[in-house]
Amino acid sequence: MVSMAEIISYNPWWKDPAAIDDDAEIRELQKSRIKFVPELEHAIKYDFAPDNTVIYTMRGPRQVGKTTLLKIQIKKFLKGGVQPWNILYCPLDIADKRTEITDIIKTYMRISQTKRSKSRCYMFLDEASAVKDWQKSIKILVDGRKLHNCTIMATGSDAANIKRASEKLPNRRGRVGDNDHIDKIMRPMKFSEYVTSQDEEIQDQWTESTWRSDGRRDILMNLADGNIDRRIDKMMLHKETLDHLFERYMVTGGIPRIVNEMVGTGMISEETYKNYTDGIMGGWNALSKSQRLLKNFCRVIIENQSNSISWNHLSKKANIGIAKTSAEYAESLDDLFVLSVINRYKISDHASNMLKERKLYFQDPFFFHIFNGMGSDDGSFMTSLRYVENEENAGKMTEGIVADHLIRWLFAQSKNKHKFDHDNHLFYWRENGRKEVDFILNHDASAVIPIEVKFRNTINLREMGGMTRFLDRTGKSKGIIVSKHDLEEKKDYTIIPAPIFLLLL
Repeated sequence: MVSMAEIISYNPWWKDPAAIDDDAEIRELQKSRIKFVPELEHAIKYDFAPDNTVIYTMRGPRQVGKTTLLKIQIKKFLKGGVQPWNILYCPLDIADKRTEITDIIKTYMRISQTKRSKSRCYMFLDEASAVKDWQKSIKILVDGRKLHNCTIMATGSDAANIKRASEKLPNRRGRVGDNDHIDKIMRPMKFSEYVTSQDEEIQDQWTESTWRSDGRRDILMNLADGNIDRRIDKMMLHKETLDHLFERYMVTGGIPRIVNEMVGTGMISEETYKNYTDGIMGGWNALSKSQRLLKNFCRVIIENQSNSISWNHLSKKANIGIAKTSAEYAESLDDLFVLSVINRYKISDHASNMLKERKLYFQDPFFFHIFNGMGSDDGSFMTSLRYVENEENAGKMTEGIVADHLIRWLFAQSKNKHKFDHDNHLFYWRENGRKEVDFILNHDASAVIPIEVKFRNTINLREMGGMTRFLDRTGKSKGIIVSKHDLEEKKDYTIIPAPIFLLLL
């Protein structure tokens, strides 16, 4: 049973609004070298008509900064004059069962009844996925009209749990607008966010109107048409800085705490790797699955990085049983924001060929290094440095980063986000086991773009047979080659350095 005193302790601003400045997450953000605030902060609307109770969810990897984002919003409310008693924050991992969630909210409503204003209430229910069937408590309260004129944000690291729970609240989650999405996702920093949080000169150029979202999309579409936009030439002036930052991004990934540790100390401690490993394993244990088999599974994925593989072959190599088990493992790791699956493209259907092999990529470089460094005598950090120093490995890592950024770009462009599934928009292509293109970006029927990653010092044009064959088969005129250094217009494709390309996504 969660006590009243415990609830009060999580909401010190009820006694003193200035107490938010002493909050652990706020203090850590203030002392951080990289004070990253995600774009998501500006993509959440909290105020609606009194009869419109809105229930958001926010899911994302463990320790990616979801709690910090909640505290930033609470501070913004307090500084903006919201009555402190109109704000409730509670980490639900302190609750043992869903009925305690009901008790927590009822206790808050009771003790704040004479103190809060008649304006809207904001409830931040952190780590809701830690409590089984948490949504039933919310449903009971909504049906009993106990949450009138409230906005609720429920977070969690288990995407499947949060998604299933939200689906069990039909017609009870409120209305946020046709172009908005009630289920939010918080991911690690994209490369563009990584760069602009560390280099003021690039940030200044980035904030120019020509580099805003629509501008970047225009530049990308121009590339697909075979034209290098003049804005790219201007960004190329920062190529040396971008190369340096990209080399670091391949080691740190985009989790703010990892980035700050690297910037502040020049390394990532073994303890940090362990903490994030424990976070992933905690989510895995909640699914009642074997840690040993997970390590086998990820080892085989690393060995086959950038190569296609069947579920059956993956299961045999990892010694985890039948093909179905590999598919289930991949789906579970996707739910934990660790892994993405890219299916093969079927030209005739403009869709996935689910019967063929697929490619598997880690969603963030740091997650790759967690599993690649397991058992290393040199330690995880040195293992990660040595891995990306190898040009072939760096090329594979770049391919994975491009995959993740393309998925995120497609989601951002989607006009129907609650139904978005990257399986319908991003693929790889292969013909007869020989000719291959790394990615087929199917934004819409008029924008099918082949993209090949060749992150190396010298590009061998004879290796472009897959791109040429795809263009011949589909009648498309151009593709995009993601390089290490080259920026050039060719007959069949446009070549652009990886760091510049990633800035567009």
